[in-house]
Amino acid sequence: MDYLNRDSFFTGVSEGVISYDRIIAMLAVVDDQIVIEEKGIYSVEKFLIARRLMYWQVYLHKTVVGAEQLLIKILQRAKQLASSGNTLFATPAFNWFLTQKLIRTIF
Repeated sequence: MDYLNRDSFFTGVSEGVISYDRIIAMLAVVDDQIVIEEKGIYSVEKFLIARRLMYWQVYLHKTVVGAEQLLIKILQRAKQLASSGNTLFATPAFNWFLTQKLIRTIF
C-alpha cells in the first residue's frame, strides 16, 4: 500500500494519498480469515479508489506506456546483440541476463 503514497508524492498527484497505517491497524484474523473492523471500511474503499485513480492518471499514462514500450525494445535489441556475440557494457548480472536463453513458465 505504501507504493501509492510514494508514487503520488513523486508524481505530484494527490489522489494516491491513503492512510495505510489505519487500514493495517483495523485488520484482524478471525477463523483463519482476514477481516476489517467496520469503521475501517471507509479507509479500504478510499484505498481501492486511490489505486484506480493512480492507474488512470499515472501508471497507464500515455508517456509511461510509451516509455515502457521503448524500454522493452531496447532490452530486446540488447539481447539480440549479446546473443550474436557482441560485447556490451553491462554489469555481470545484466550480462548474464542478456546472454542466457530464458524460458517462460506459466503456473
